[in-house]
Amino acid sequence: FYFPDKGKASRFISFLENVVPTKVKTSKKLIGTDDKSNISNFKYTNLVEICPLCKDDLLYLPARTARNLGNISRLVIVKAISNVIHLLDP
Repeated sequence: FYFPDKGKASRFISFLENVVPTKVKTSKKLIGTDDKSNISNFKYTNLVEICPLCKDDLLYLPARTARNLGNISRLVIVKAISNVIHLLDP
């Protein structure tokens, strides 16, 4: 998506973070500077990765992750997805 200003983009990203599990990367690139008036123009880029899981998906966890989650089975079912992922250990 393209947003005309940085504030609207950050509001949209915060909405996404509240609804689905995301990973956000932001970067800032210098487009040009005006030395006389000491003004710089930047281009801001936000990359949002949304978790590709759906409800009732079968998920195979790495051994270390399963152990960190309370020594659950490595094969789990996704019960629900909100801003966190709820897993069901069969």
